[in-house]
Amino acid sequence: MKKYTVKVPIVAVCYVEVKAESEKEAIKEAFNSEDLSLENVEEWDAYRIIAEGNFLHTSHNRAEIVYEEEIEESED
Repeated sequence: MKKYTVKVPIVAVCYVEVKAESEKEAIKEAFNSEDLSLENVEEWDAYRIIAEGNFLHTSHNRAEIVYEEEIEESED
């Protein structure tokens, strides 16, 4: 019998709430957010292969807006 160390690729998803003027800015802010961390991973999957040629084995392949809400800025 042998002991093995195995590297397993994973794909994870974090949902990060940010305030921004546009979807593009919101995605940029999400990448800079302290909430983007391992502690906030909400979904993850392990894969033998994530991408093979031009085939991607996961649907989580880009940052995207999942919810948008109008907010009123308070005058402080």
